[in-house]
Amino acid sequence: MVMLGIAMIFWAVLLYYLVLSAAGLAMRGNYRRSTEPVDWPGVTVLIPCHNEAKVIDSTLAALVAQRYPKDKLNVWVLNDRSSDATDEIARNVAAIYPFVKVFDVPPGKNQGKARVLNHGLARVTTPFLSVYDADNRPEPKALRRLVSRALAEPDLAGAVGYVKTLNLKRNLLTRMIGLEFMLFQLIMQCGRWQLFKIGSLTGTNYVLRTEVVREVGGWNEDALAEDLDLTIELTARKLRIAVVPDARTWEQEPERVSTWVRQRTRWIRGNLFTTGRILRTGSYKTSAAIFAEMVQLVSIYVLFTGVLVASDIYFVGGLFGVFSSPLKGIPFVILWYMMAGVYWFQLTAGAAMEDEANAENMGTALLMYFTYSQAWLVPVSRAICQWVTGRRGRGLVWEKTVRY
Repeated sequence: MVMLGIAMIFWAVLLYYLVLSAAGLAMRGNYRRSTEPVDWPGVTVLIPCHNEAKVIDSTLAALVAQRYPKDKLNVWVLNDRSSDATDEIARNVAAIYPFVKVFDVPPGKNQGKARVLNHGLARVTTPFLSVYDADNRPEPKALRRLVSRALAEPDLAGAVGYVKTLNLKRNLLTRMIGLEFMLFQLIMQCGRWQLFKIGSLTGTNYVLRTEVVREVGGWNEDALAEDLDLTIELTARKLRIAVVPDARTWEQEPERVSTWVRQRTRWIRGNLFTTGRILRTGSYKTSAAIFAEMVQLVSIYVLFTGVLVASDIYFVGGLFGVFSSPLKGIPFVILWYMMAGVYWFQLTAGAAMEDEANAENMGTALLMYFTYSQAWLVPVSRAICQWVTGRRGRGLVWEKTVRY
């Protein structure tokens, strides 16, 4: 009975992701862009910065190249006491383009992205605001597509796009991250919108109505995952965030395993912080959308991790005949390989939708269940330990991925 119970959980998690993937592929394949407005609304792009000299020039070049009416566009560099050449580089660009401005963020109780964004929010006068991280390179029509979609339905708080991996071909790790994003950030995000009309902010490449951000008090400065926390606040007010798969930005991803572990540990800590807040406040009881968000978080950080550990134990046990399959006549190892096969199919399907289903990516996807997924246990374990010992994801300092 124990084996049967574990197998049922094993496949329930897999089936959940398989259904999301199928729905996401359907949405991605049938997506139709929203009609562009005759009169474009004003948009203020906020770029939170702290020591971004290596990347800020490329980011500003991409935002200057946006095919959005320049008389309706503000691009604000929010410089939080950078000690490198960030300020100088940004001001050189601002001297050329009048819609680009640089603001110095004064010291505050908390450091980090949320506090910097709130400083910018206090100055925004346009109907919409947008957020891009300092290492992003949005495609020329990204902002147009996000705003068009946000205007398409009156109950939309905004719209969120897709983040692609700029350094995909740098090494095996970045290729795996890129494939992960194609599946979990694009296809499954599309699937959740297709099935539940739920979209989640991803920290960058999104637009929101300025008034709704102010109504919820801006970004939570105590939350390390400020994007998820804001998503929950908007969802609690029955406001939706539409998913726009063809509004794309390109972003650097970690090129070293140690950098990846630190980044994912930070993300998981932030998600644990927000999950704990959902449970403490009981908001999941009053909103089906928030309940769905909580199920998503639990499925990733509890069920998936637990199933992964169990699969490793039973894989080894199955090889040596220690455990028997809950299904008569079928070795447990075969069931395990079936799960790995479904995982590979999902990754390659996501890659195919992005015209990235080449031999190298398909081979990399085959390795990921045995390597990348197993490595996921390291940041999960670190984040849980930090949570238990008191580091509960408080956003008191800047914690960023290394720029290249």
